[in-house]
Amino acid sequence: NTILKDKELLYMKVFLLTQCILFGFFTFGQNCDAPQNLSVQDSLTTLDYDWKKLRFHSVSGAEEYRVRFMKITASSWEYRFMNMDTVRAFGFELNETYVWGARAWCDTTISIASTWSVQDTFSTNTFVPAPFSPSFSIDLSHYVCDSLSDLQFTIAQDPNEADIASSAVFSSSGSFLISSLSVGQTIGYADVMAGGGFYEYDYTLLVDQIISNNVAIIAMQNDSTGVIDASFTIENDNGGIKILNTFPADGNNYTSGNYSIVFFENLFLNPAPSTLEFYTSIQSELGDNDTQNIDYTIDCLTSNIEEIRAAFIYPNPATNHLNFDKSGSLILWNSNGQKVLQKAVINQLNVSNLDRGLYFIHYQSNGKVFKNTLLLR
Repeated sequence: NTILKDKELLYMKVFLLTQCILFGFFTFGQNCDAPQNLSVQDSLTTLDYDWKKLRFHSVSGAEEYRVRFMKITASSWEYRFMNMDTVRAFGFELNETYVWGARAWCDTTISIASTWSVQDTFSTNTFVPAPFSPSFSIDLSHYVCDSLSDLQFTIAQDPNEADIASSAVFSSSGSFLISSLSVGQTIGYADVMAGGGFYEYDYTLLVDQIISNNVAIIAMQNDSTGVIDASFTIENDNGGIKILNTFPADGNNYTSGNYSIVFFENLFLNPAPSTLEFYTSIQSELGDNDTQNIDYTIDCLTSNIEEIRAAFIYPNPATNHLNFDKSGSLILWNSNGQKVLQKAVINQLNVSNLDRGLYFIHYQSNGKVFKNTLLLR
């Protein structure tokens, strides 16, 4: 009986061991290959982080991926979910060397897993500040004298420039019709992107306070939350206009890339025939000062409007389509200065496949060139 019991116990141990081996095989190896062809691509280096895109080839039958990484001087891994993405950007500490790997799960209950991939190694970059050189553009809907016009201006920065502390936009002539405004009135819109695209908000511009016939406070109401996030001042001063804006500190002195578009609807009164000069003074948090100017010729010829309409593009902002009054040649650059589109257009262009954000337009029609900023929302 003792021998029989020992044999039964031995058989039971062998059976259980076999089941464990089979369970482990089917759970961690069956039809679930480890990701391969790991690679790392530079994305963006900021003051605090070096952003890298980790990528690998997809695994047939995979339901989820995860990655792990650690500094070579560390003793434990950090883990990140990838869901079904095979490429994703993560922020890493500057001037470090990391090892990383990827793993696949091949069932919906996340029990059948591959082994971890072969490890890959990469080093992170050093932060290098960029020169303070914000871009500035300002546009009117037409240049006909003594008549109301829309006014749109854009200020943008490339990554790693010193943060803007304040900006002021002036004109040599013209005026805002502040005396015709009332508190709570909608006078336009704004679009703001910050953090290299991590934050982007649309705003409605509302009259918050009327200080006098020549000074008003404009509130920026967040379209998503309904909350007033910021405000700025518009003035009539020294025969022209002045727009003053102070930017709140964000805890560091450098930007990851940003832009702000402000559009005033039917609020700017063009001056008498003259050269209308717009100029700006933009200060950084590190004491830099940037000045730029743009001139327009204001006249009273009705043909002036027709010349503009020869290359007029609408609506702006746009969502799905752009319309053109006349056929021509269009070039679009994104806010990073990359050319994203160049083609001949006739009456309409589908832009629904383009990323939402700010673009710069160069449009030529009938020998005339039209330059402006375009906002896709």
